[in-house]
Formats: sequence, C-alpha cells, structure tokens
Amino acid sequence: SDEFLIANTDDSCRMLVNNRTYRGNMRIAIWNGSLVCVNVLPIEEYLWGVVPGEVPNQWHIEVLKAQAVAARTYSLRALEQYPDRPFDVYSTVIDQAYEGAGWERESTTRACSETFGEVCVFNGTPIIAYYHAASGGWTASGWEMFGHDLPYLCPVQSRDSNVHRWVYRISPTELASALNRAGYSVGNIQRVWVHRFSYEGRADEVKIVHSSGVLLISGAELRPILGPANIKTTYFTVEGQTAPEIPNTPNSGIGRTGSFPEKYSLANSQVLVPLPKPLRLSSWCVITGHGLQERNSIKVIGCDDSTEYIDGYVWTAEPSRAGNPLSNPAGLPRSEFVFFGSDETDVIEDPGENIGIPINGMIVFKGTGMGHGVGMSQHGARILAESGWKYTEILTYFYTGIDINRFY
Repeated sequence: SDEFLIANTDDSCRMLVNNRTYRGNMRIAIWNGSLVCVNVLPIEEYLWGVVPGEVPNQWHIEVLKAQAVAARTYSLRALEQYPDRPFDVYSTVIDQAYEGAGWERESTTRACSETFGEVCVFNGTPIIAYYHAASGGWTASGWEMFGHDLPYLCPVQSRDSNVHRWVYRISPTELASALNRAGYSVGNIQRVWVHRFSYEGRADEVKIVHSSGVLLISGAELRPILGPANIKTTYFTVEGQTAPEIPNTPNSGIGRTGSFPEKYSLANSQVLVPLPKPLRLSSWCVITGHGLQERNSIKVIGCDDSTEYIDGYVWTAEPSRAGNPLSNPAGLPRSEFVFFGSDETDVIEDPGENIGIPINGMIVFKGTGMGHGVGMSQHGARILAESGWKYTEILTYFYTGIDINRFY
C-alpha cells in the first residue's frame, strides 16, 4: 500500500508534526512523489483548529460563531473535492487555515460547540461558503471572481473600506514579464490605469498601454497574475487616480451577478463562447460570432441598436453557464450569444495628466481590503457583531437567501 495510519488511542495525547501538535490520527501517504501527513479527525474537532486560524480568538463571540458555521459549511462542501489526492482539504488558505491543536482557544472552541452541526444551506444544500479577510467596501459576486453564478454570492456592503490599506510597486519591465508569462503579448509598458470601475468601486477593467498596442484586462484577471499577496483585492487604483466613492445603496439596475453579465450560451459545441468579462452594455444584448475566431472581432449589439467592438476576449469551445449548458433562451441563431443585465459604468479614457505613468521607474497600485472579496467579510462580520448583530444575522446578510440548519 502507498499509505498507512498512525492511530491515536488516547484522546489526551497529541501528535507532533513539523513542530505542530494535532488531535486524532495521522495518515502517512505518498502523493506526487512526496511523503505527506494527513490529519484524520472529526469535522468538529477540525474546526477547533480552523476558527482561531482564520480570525483572532479575542474577537466578538458572534463573529467567532459566524466563522464556525461558515467554516463547517465549507468543510462539508469540500469533502472528496480532490478524488485523486489522499486528503479532503488543504490546511492553508487554498481551502481553510488549519493550525492544529496548538492553536485551540476556549473562545473559538466555545463558538464551535454553541453552533454544533449548524450549516448555511440554500434550497436544502450546503452552500459554497467562501469568506475572506476584508472586501474593501462591497463584497464581490461569485461570478465576478470565480465564475460561479450562485444566487447566494451577491455583492453586499461590507462596511470595511478602511481596513487593510495597501500599496504595491512594480516596474514596467516586471509587469510586462508577468503578463507575457500569463499568455498576454505586451511590449514595453508606458502607462497603466483603471479604465472602468464597477458600481461598487472595484477595478472592473485595467488599461495597459504598451509599445505594441493596448491591453484591456479585468482586475480579477490581473490580481492572480501579479499575485494575491501583492494586489490584495480588486479595490485598487494607480497612484494619483481617484477612486469613485463607495455607494451606500445597492445598484437597482444590476442582477444578482453584480456588474458582470449573466452568461447564456447555446447548446452547440461548435460555437466559440467568450469567457465572462465586464461589459458596458445595458439590458438584453446580443453578441454575434458568425464563426470568427479572432479575439478582437466580436460585434456587440445593444438593445438600442448601437454597436461596440470589445477586444480582449479569451475563447473556449465548450459553451457553458456555471457548468450547465442551456438551450437557446431567445430563439436566436446558433452563432449568437445572449448576455443579460450588465451594469452601466463609465469608461475613463484619460485619468489625468501624468496619472498611470511610472513614478521613479515604478507603477504604483493603491488599494484597500484583503482577499478575493466573495462571501463573508471577516472584518465586515466583526464590525456588524460589534454593532449588536447575531451570528445568524451576519451569515444571512453576507450569503443572500440562505437558511441556517442543523445538519447533524
């Protein structure tokens, strides 16, 4: 066998691995040519080491309870998510930060115990309970960041716009190298700015002027290219560019997918479907491909019969909407696609004199918040708890339309 189990028969004993202590048993396995240690234990005991790893144990008990329920929900959805690997979840922010028995604290264990078995459900099924440190003002939709068009992952105001202010500096050469490694063809970079902000104030689209042309890229695409530890959220501008004020009310003109359109694709494996990007369109719009495969050749027809040409698409030959191909929703020819409910936002063609031009040889990004922005904001939850909100109210605020049920 490629694995064996070290059983811990005394609940008062702990196993020591890499200078950390753990409850439960330890599975020793070979994965990808390396020896890995997998802590095997009940979900509730696992949560005792997750909650203090995700939020400070001194925070308000209602925040700790909300975190316990969110982490429990995430765990249940994550079971057997890696069928080719000898574990269910990573112990890092790839899934959830799990620090083992050594990090357990009375307050966080109490939060787990007082919410024992409780999970967030939508239509009776545990949700994908994404959460993050601080969104920067409004949470992001699941579609915007991950391509998951899920009704409970809608933008809501997170009240944490003053948390985690950050600055990131990168040279034009380093930026060009990162973009080229990611598959974009750019020359010497001359200027960078946020070309379009979402209604909530996120960097919907970034314009990069270079010696070979212009690249338009969404903030959500740029963030992993430059590294989430550097571009901590999509709430950013470049040095000198003024960000829009974060609104206090939701945009009544957008659907549940936020400022990104809801994508419909036809049940035809021969068509080429553009992956979702923020579009400055209104209501129902039709994109006609007519067999064209070049990235800059898509014709966009608005409901007022105006036309635009949008570049920068990435194509896939597998039409899908959140993983589920739909039939033709509008009786359109099979070479056409339908988008619904895109947000009207202003394009910034000129951010002002010298803005976006390298300063002392560096391009400077400035932002607020930390994390992908989807689901529950931990700092937003803290602020709500300190204002008297209960954990159930916090969870139903950040996850739209859910119920909290005792699952076991």
